[in-house]
Amino acid sequence: MTVSGKQNPRALYRSALEKKRTTTFLVLFGWLAVVLVVGFLFATGAIKAPYDPPFSHGAIKPTYYTTPCLADDAKPVSPNQVKVRVLNATDQRGLATKVGDALTAGGFVVTKVGNAAAEVEGAADIRTSIYSISEAYELQRMVPDAAITLMPGGSPNNTELELLLGNAFNQVVTPEGASDLSQQRQAGEAANCKPVDPLFIKESKEESGADEATMEGPAPAEGTPAPAAK
Repeated sequence: MTVSGKQNPRALYRSALEKKRTTTFLVLFGWLAVVLVVGFLFATGAIKAPYDPPFSHGAIKPTYYTTPCLADDAKPVSPNQVKVRVLNATDQRGLATKVGDALTAGGFVVTKVGNAAAEVEGAADIRTSIYSISEAYELQRMVPDAAITLMPGGSPNNTELELLLGNAFNQVVTPEGASDLSQQRQAGEAANCKPVDPLFIKESKEESGADEATMEGPAPAEGTPAPAAK
C-alpha cells in the first residue's frame, strides 16, 4: 500500500518547518524595518527623543603658559578689584615705579613694585591664575600691548596678578583711552587664546576650600624678584 504525499509524515514535517522558518524571517525583517525607520526619523529630527540627556564630561585641565580666553559670561571688573605686582624685567631704572603710579592713578591696587630676573618678550606680560582671568583682561585695558599668560597655582582668595615689564613697553593708557570688554574679547581671540573649562575652576574651588589660606598666588616669574631698584 502506497502512502500519498499529503499523508507522508516526513513531508508534513518539512512543510511545517518551512512555514515556521518563513514566519520567523518575516517577523525579524519586519522588526528590523521598524527599527530602521524609527532610527531614521530620530536622526533627522522628525521625532523628538523622549529624553535629551545633557552632554557631560570630566573637568578639562587648562593649557597653562598660553593666553586664556575671556569667559563668555565674563562681566567687567572694577579696577579697585584688581591687585597687581609690577615687576621691571628691563635695565631701565624706575620703570616699575612709574607704571605702578600710573596704575594706582587709574584705580588699580598695586601691592608691590620691584625687579624681576626674567626675560619678557614684547612690551609686557600679565601673569594670572584661573581665578583672576577677568582681572587680567581688565589690567590689559590699561596696558594694551601686554600679553596675558595663564600660570598654574592660585587660590580663590588670592587673585593677585603679576605685570612684568619688557623692553618694548611703551606706556599705560588713561582710563578714557582704554578698550571696552568686547574689544578685549577680540584681543584674546586674536592672540589664539585657549578656553578655560568652567567646570575645572568650579572643582578647583571646591577642592581648595580647606586649604585656601595656604595656597599661593600665580606662579612667580623665573627667578626671584630683586629687592633693589624699582
